[in-house]
Amino acid sequence: MSPLSPPSLLRVPTLTEVVSLADMPPDLDLPALLGEPVPLGSTTVPVGVLARAVAAPPPSPAPDPAWLVETVLRDVEQRIGALIEQRLREALAPTLARAADTLVAESRVALEAGLREVVQESVTAALARHTGQPGDTPPR
Repeated sequence: MSPLSPPSLLRVPTLTEVVSLADMPPDLDLPALLGEPVPLGSTTVPVGVLARAVAAPPPSPAPDPAWLVETVLRDVEQRIGALIEQRLREALAPTLARAADTLVAESRVALEAGLREVVQESVTAALARHTGQPGDTPPR
């Protein structure tokens, strides 16, 4: 362990634990770390404590380049996928609407022709039965 971080400085002691100054490293400057004593009832903060409180946190270690590349590629892939899907929907919507309209119109024409043929055959057969002409089909 480094002289500035002995085991006794890595954790907060409990109330019943006795802290010995002998456990502290000899080059540790306690007055500089603690700052000036504060009188009871004072609302000011010692300079040393304030300096430690506002000190910037240690910089985080640089990310692994492979992890960074993988993360960026995954993010770009998701964004591109969503963008392509949106653009395809926008581009295909009019084409699919026209295709559906054409299919409905063609189906309507084919159904109409089929119904006309069935009705025409039914009327011809009914007239033939009524007049007794050849081609008559006897009822079953």
